[in-house]
Amino acid sequence: MSREPLAPPASIRSYCESRGFTLRDSLIDPPFSGVLFRSRGHVEFSSVIDASNSNSPFVLAQVRNRKFTSPRVAALIIPLPRPVPNLICASTRGSLFSRLGISIHPSQRLSLEGNFNSHFTLYCPKQFAHDALYVLTPDLMAHLIDIEGVRDIEFVDDRIILYFPVRVMYANGQLDDAATLVRAVESTLRRQTELYSDSTQEAGLHKDPFRRAQLTTHQAQSRVISNTGRRIRTRATKWQRAGQILGGTAMALAAAYWVTTVASTLLP
Repeated sequence: MSREPLAPPASIRSYCESRGFTLRDSLIDPPFSGVLFRSRGHVEFSSVIDASNSNSPFVLAQVRNRKFTSPRVAALIIPLPRPVPNLICASTRGSLFSRLGISIHPSQRLSLEGNFNSHFTLYCPKQFAHDALYVLTPDLMAHLIDIEGVRDIEFVDDRIILYFPVRVMYANGQLDDAATLVRAVESTLRRQTELYSDSTQEAGLHKDPFRRAQLTTHQAQSRVISNTGRRIRTRATKWQRAGQILGGTAMALAAAYWVTTVASTLLP
């Protein structure tokens, strides 16, 4: 992991201008799907490098959940030729999802052969275990393991999102790593997803304008994933549960105090 200081805004702007990329300083509730984007109004992108119109398209951004004071993480978003089931590979070396207030329900764990399990914990909807094996072939798993610095990976709709500590992508001299990485993995990603089709697909889902809006291409909009495979189930993190308990306790104590005060006032 790079220990260089983060690239200053002027350096990021110069990088984008020299390559024809679009730079957005900040974006609230970006138009993406995934476990992070279910909390509407709380997701913030900054230093957004939009290379959607390049030969190897991607979006790179610093991400934080505004409900928490945790550090930002870097998200590299790469389009896929077709929608696939919602799959999450959480790093066994220290997942970043907890920093973003995300806890994945453990009932969705799926064990794979080889050494992939020593690097990532795979989660997928139960009915889509066979589909996960179709997408995550040994050569693709080897590519994912070899990505330096990546902590978490999510396949969702027609995208793959790679999560990194911010410095891995945004340190001085590191910005080109995103484009290099995309070029290195896109052929394998395309090969493993362009022929995928959900055998449980529900007729007419592509007519739903909300679901169509989550997809990036006309080809993808003609194919969607059925309800059971579209979204991984999440649950409250231990800190969120602790906050809920403390909040409930505080409300109960306040209510008891109010009742006691009113009673003492009304009774002789």
